[in-house]
Amino acid sequence: METYAVYLWPRGSLASEIGSDTLFGATCWALRVLGLADIGAMLARFDPPRFAFSSPFPVCRVGRELLRFYPRPLWLDLAPAALNRLAEAGIRENGSQPPKTVRLDLAERAKALSQVGYVSEALFGQIVRGELDATGLLGKTQAQGKQPAEVERSGAVLLTRSERAQIGTSDALDGLMQRQAVQHNQVDRVAGATVEGMLFYSNELHFAAGTGLWCLVRASAADAERLIRPALRYMADTGLGADRTAGKGQFDIELGPAPALPDAGQAANGWLTLSRYLPGPGDWEPGARPLAYRLANLWAKREQRYSSYGIGESSPIYKRRIRVFEPGSVFPMTAAPDICGRLAAVVPDAGDGQTIYQSGLALGVRALVPGIGG
Repeated sequence: METYAVYLWPRGSLASEIGSDTLFGATCWALRVLGLADIGAMLARFDPPRFAFSSPFPVCRVGRELLRFYPRPLWLDLAPAALNRLAEAGIRENGSQPPKTVRLDLAERAKALSQVGYVSEALFGQIVRGELDATGLLGKTQAQGKQPAEVERSGAVLLTRSERAQIGTSDALDGLMQRQAVQHNQVDRVAGATVEGMLFYSNELHFAAGTGLWCLVRASAADAERLIRPALRYMADTGLGADRTAGKGQFDIELGPAPALPDAGQAANGWLTLSRYLPGPGDWEPGARPLAYRLANLWAKREQRYSSYGIGESSPIYKRRIRVFEPGSVFPMTAAPDICGRLAAVVPDAGDGQTIYQSGLALGVRALVPGIGG
């Protein structure tokens, strides 16, 4: 299978979160509408999987170059005992500063690190290869005398000083993927106008100029041209996520070669997911447990274009609730297949010959996780 990069350059705001499962589902809908595949038959026999997506992550245009971000590996959080050791060392090295000041500064930087959602490509590579751990990363966020910090935080992302210099202005990333509450008016059917208590708010995702989203897709070269590329063109016309008819979720979408993915090679002792991941049979060794993870509960609505069961019969509004691992989670796998995970039947066949699936298929990279035996 081949790996490709998909770039989504926004033409407006985004009304709902997009994950790897969203992209997979939108692709299947596009193939069904375009008549390029019998989706029901294909998904019923989707083993091994023919294609899968990573979740989308931020990307920023820097001249002719692209500054890509990846999910923060979730083993980077520092335990309280480790923070105490660092604080004691810092107090000894900074005898001129009160111990309370040293501890507060360290705690604030550790908290900021835990709140970061994404790290730059350069930092991600160092972390995955085991060249940079949580302690080292925390140390790089501190200025050394007159020298600024080697690693800087900008909103939800972490990047190196040289990458920040590439961007040029200090506020170029400040609006990257920023959520804002937007007021809406609900019209009363009787009054024909908005009356008291009919206002409501929704969260929308807004992008800074020159920024967007990017993800990976893995498929055979034939499927990439025959299925994935036409589906992406369809998505560029119709949009992604909620409120598409109101102009939300509109993107210019490009499919191109993927960058060289960071990889720990033979030294790897774990596998880091870049997608929402639902483990499949045989993914892990018996008795194995996740090394570091975050879970998400998905309880999605059915697509509005999905037909009801019949005249006078209403179809379920929500799909079955499932729990998946979020991108950045890491597992004790060192020899993972091209695509891990599985599909879940979230609305089983109710006699109409139609089954709705939620994608838990995942792409990932091999990683060297500190403190874990090989």
